[in-house]
Amino acid sequence: MEDVIFNTKENYDVKSRTVITGYLGISPLKKLTELEVDCKVVYGMYNDNGISEKLHDQFLKLQKEDNNLDIYYSDVAIHTKCYMWENENEIVHSLIGSANFTFSGLRIDYREMLTEVKSEDFQDLKNYKEIVLNKSIRCDEVKEINFNKEIKERKIPLQIQKKNKCTLVLYDTNTGEVQNSAGLNWGQHHEKTHTKPNDAYIPIKAENIRKCGLLFPPKRKKNKKILVNRGRSQRENRPIEIIWDDGTIMEGLLEGSQPVDGITYPKQISSFPKKNILGKYFRKRLGIEDGKKVTIDDLNNYGRKNVDVYLLEEDIYYFDFSV
Repeated sequence: MEDVIFNTKENYDVKSRTVITGYLGISPLKKLTELEVDCKVVYGMYNDNGISEKLHDQFLKLQKEDNNLDIYYSDVAIHTKCYMWENENEIVHSLIGSANFTFSGLRIDYREMLTEVKSEDFQDLKNYKEIVLNKSIRCDEVKEINFNKEIKERKIPLQIQKKNKCTLVLYDTNTGEVQNSAGLNWGQHHEKTHTKPNDAYIPIKAENIRKCGLLFPPKRKKNKKILVNRGRSQRENRPIEIIWDDGTIMEGLLEGSQPVDGITYPKQISSFPKKNILGKYFRKRLGIEDGKKVTIDDLNNYGRKNVDVYLLEEDIYYFDFSV
């Protein structure tokens, strides 16, 4: 679906685009700026759900950096997901459906749908767009931001509905050392495991799930009937967006599987589309060479051995590795 959204321009004479979406992510916005056409994007559920301060800061940054992009916050609850390709303010192509303009909304296969709007309905759609824009204001012009105070609880057991923060350790707490071929050193035995030297992941332990289950949703089966791997149904690796404390934006996956109190959860966080993006990032911040093994001394010299993880919005996280 992501390919459809970003490549359809080639089939039309497009000079501008408008996106109306219930929820909004950073990664799709950044890709939109690469299209080099005027773009308006409306965050429809802002009035209902508010926004985290860190996510708002990222929207302001994108708004300031790109003269072709206008990000709007709606004053009324808009749950529509609509994508419009335009020429001289006239719609030439449009899709409407259930897919939010977020990394997970466009990347999880078969979960969402978009369908073409008939050309005879373009005028009605244009009128609707104008109504929505008239009830919205650009993100850098809002005088009093509706910051959300806490993330709404998902339908998970009450005993694991905890605070919106989790601390993930980057070493083996049993040995006191960084793992030799796991975690930040996942790719160190790449000759045997088909990984690359910088491949890395951040482990999620069962105790993290029990303390911070709200942050890591249970894994869902891709297809209970036909997708089978060694007798077990495969489970969805959930796409997420990561905003680091230094401003770096990274796409990631909640992957792997572990049972916790009878429910299957992810067991690690990796980068996407390549596993070595995360490993290169950590090595750069730790001040060590690409491909080099990470040791506990490297973490001690840097000043911390864990990452604080915050859930900003659904599937959008803030990772703090600052010292």
